[in-house]
Amino acid sequence: MYSHTPGSGPRAWNSTSTNPTSTPDYTEVYFSYSSNLSPQTMKGRHPHSLFAGLALLPNWRWTINTEHFANIVPSTAPQDKVYGALYFITALDESGLDDMEGAPTHYQKQHLEVTRINADGSATDQKVTALVYVDTIRTEEAAIAPEYRVWIRKAVRDAKPFGLPDGYVEEVIAPHLVGEDGEEDMEPVRVVFSRDAFDR
Repeated sequence: MYSHTPGSGPRAWNSTSTNPTSTPDYTEVYFSYSSNLSPQTMKGRHPHSLFAGLALLPNWRWTINTEHFANIVPSTAPQDKVYGALYFITALDESGLDDMEGAPTHYQKQHLEVTRINADGSATDQKVTALVYVDTIRTEEAAIAPEYRVWIRKAVRDAKPFGLPDGYVEEVIAPHLVGEDGEEDMEPVRVVFSRDAFDR
């Protein structure tokens, strides 16, 4: 069950998405720091989900794990933080996420406190406990899968209008998005790959 302050449910949050006339039975708030950072991608995969803006997770660091997909690891460095998208999700959405994340074998479910941010990137005073998928086993850093890189670039592009800071992208994510020839992928393309590869 999601945790939030009084009056901060799906309608009260005034999501950037259009609220449905009949609100689905949301059971969790989900925080995505990777390809589902794109509201369009998330909606395509999980149609009942409701985008609720971006949020900030302090004391964690964004990385690529040894399976070559995005992960986050705890950090004591004061500058380290992770930006992600918040979604209200149903039990059916969560089941789908579990399957696509390979939980609990590949990613483990945690509930972490995040702070919502405004569209200008500034933090609000609203904190929420959110479901986060974290690989606690494969924490060493590795190179990103080439097929996955295009999805992260799309996620970054789609999240920027909602407050994803340019500085965070340039410092934390962009170094992982350069191809072997030194050139960045210019446009994301649809890649047919294993079903569980791109939901992180």
